Amino acid sequence: GHAKAYKNKIDENFENEIQNLDILSIFEKIIESYLTTQFPHLQGTKDPLPFHTYLAVFHLFNKSVANAIFGYNFYSVQWPMDQIAQYGLIIYDRNGKFYFKHQTYAEYLVAVFVYNLMNSHETPQLNFIIKIITTASFQCVRMFLDLMLNKVDKVQDLNIFNSSHQICEKVKNKKNFMNLCVSEKLFNIFEFFAMVLKKDDPELFKDVIEQKDCNGASNLMQILPQATNVIKF
Repeated sequence: GHAKAYKNKIDENFENEIQNLDILSIFEKIIESYLTTQFPHLQGTKDPLPFHTYLAVFHLFNKSVANAIFGYNFYSVQWPMDQIAQYGLIIYDRNGKFYFKHQTYAEYLVAVFVYNLMNSHETPQLNFIIKIITTASFQCVRMFLDLMLNKVDKVQDLNIFNSSHQICEKVKNKKNFMNLCVSEKLFNIFEFFAMVLKKDDPELFKDVIEQKDCNGASNLMQILPQATNVIKF
């Protein structure tokens, strides 16, 4: 039944190419396989895995944050529990609690959620996004988000650029945030925010770009050569 179909879809999606995939592509294929076999009717919708996305935010934060973000109480919705807990990403224990089989699934789903918030026409959940991109414990979420932004046209995609502008305005210590991007090699997040900073605060932008690394040697432009074409003076 479903278990065999899921296994077959995984085999099909990864056949002969697993060594050529980055971690984002691997998780995209896992989720695509899961959707195709478990929830085909939800493919192509705005949020094809609403239960899993809610639970991912719940897992990384808490119930009150998840309720505030999604606008409803998790326990007020009739979820297809048996179907959700089969063959996939989540374990349902005897006490009626759900867990991700691995935290990285939750981190990937939260990154997808943040990316979709940034790429929507609506005003994104700025405080939530800022918490994700500035808190040390969410490094894996930032890694996935950075890989997603690598596929975006940094000049033409106005939704992402406008969201980056709103987020950058609200980040309290912009210099520390840019340094965080450098230390975690988040080249694409760095580029988006550097573009905003260059436009809004050229002096701070120059200060950030020209500062030395922790050894007093290279400046950020040398550490992030990928960014030079976008943010050069």
